[in-house]
Amino acid sequence: MCLAHTSGRCNNEKHPDKCRDAETQRKKVDKIPLNPPFTKGEIFLFHSLAKRGQGRFDSFDYCNPLYLCLRRRWGGGGGSSPTGPGTTVAFSGSSSGYNVYMARNSSLSSGSVLAVDIKVDSVSNVFGAAFDIDFDSTKMTYSSYSAGSFLETGGNSVSYQPVTQSGNSSKLIVGASRQAPSGGQSGSGTLVTLKFNVTGGTSASLSNNSLKDSSGNNISATWSNGGTVTVQ
Repeated sequence: MCLAHTSGRCNNEKHPDKCRDAETQRKKVDKIPLNPPFTKGEIFLFHSLAKRGQGRFDSFDYCNPLYLCLRRRWGGGGGSSPTGPGTTVAFSGSSSGYNVYMARNSSLSSGSVLAVDIKVDSVSNVFGAAFDIDFDSTKMTYSSYSAGSFLETGGNSVSYQPVTQSGNSSKLIVGASRQAPSGGQSGSGTLVTLKFNVTGGTSASLSNNSLKDSSGNNISATWSNGGTVTVQ
């Protein structure tokens, strides 16, 4: 919850001195730390205020601290802000002609959370994979991962190591590998699913890519460049 004091509402007629400088009020609230995600109570109060203000942020009462808190969280004050309910984060990238590519996972993506599958197509004897994903960390941040099914085929144990590069939050370094004495896996499927929190559009580029066999040798493969993230 926003930590702004929410008891009472400024009355412009009785207390003009408290509402004289709306911009100063807004700037004070802009310094309040926020802890997303929204609670159900905040969403309900936002919609109540939106109904009263006929859906226009600027028509709300700047002197209502609850409004100020929600206005900061929902945008209208400049700069990037969290995406709200009803938002869809889309991902577009090509899969045609590539052995490794990125694709949106619709079942695991929700609201401002984008889940991206790292897919392999028609590969042979893959024991492990390593790659980086580069993006604008002011628009998108890494959250978590879900295990893929490709390397785990046959009940094999797989180690997944996605980590944000130290000192560079715009680069995610990812490794996924079977455990010896397993051999490599051939065919098509999902290596790993990566989840991101998204507040704005950005590119997501694959770099430093490699597939390895069980002897540690490189496997020839065509990698896509990545794709584009958009907020709709």
